[in-house]
Amino acid sequence: MLEQKERRLDVTMCHRCLMRQKAEKALQGGLLDKRAPRGLAWLSDGVYAVIPEKAPQICQVLSISHGSMSFFYFGDPSLEPGLLSSAEIVVTGRGFLADNLPFKVVSDTPLDERGSGKSGKRLCKVRFLALNEASKTQVDHVISLKEVVSIQ
Repeated sequence: MLEQKERRLDVTMCHRCLMRQKAEKALQGGLLDKRAPRGLAWLSDGVYAVIPEKAPQICQVLSISHGSMSFFYFGDPSLEPGLLSSAEIVVTGRGFLADNLPFKVVSDTPLDERGSGKSGKRLCKVRFLALNEASKTQVDHVISLKEVVSIQ
């Protein structure tokens, strides 16, 4: 009976858990998605965000503060302004994960246009929504780790 319950738990794993597993595999070089741009196949030390609407793609965080975050990603469709979602932020090389950070998309703009149906690089800016104390502490830690990773 216990074995059946364990199997059911394995089968009914939530989407968020699957995203986390894919992010961890990608960060360890174990996941090579043929649809992902080649530049993201091998991640260097840095700060990355996993957004449910863009999974399994990992977005590169450019800047982060207590109130907002901006990141690069590749692909279509764009994230619509006003979209409410949440992010998980991974600091590679430091083994840190901040999860369940709710946000609202402020803007999503293309940075380059590619012909023949290929999707280009996009810049997305989001505003965090009602972070609790634990989430604020996680963001503080990400900010300090991002500074350390940027210096190296």
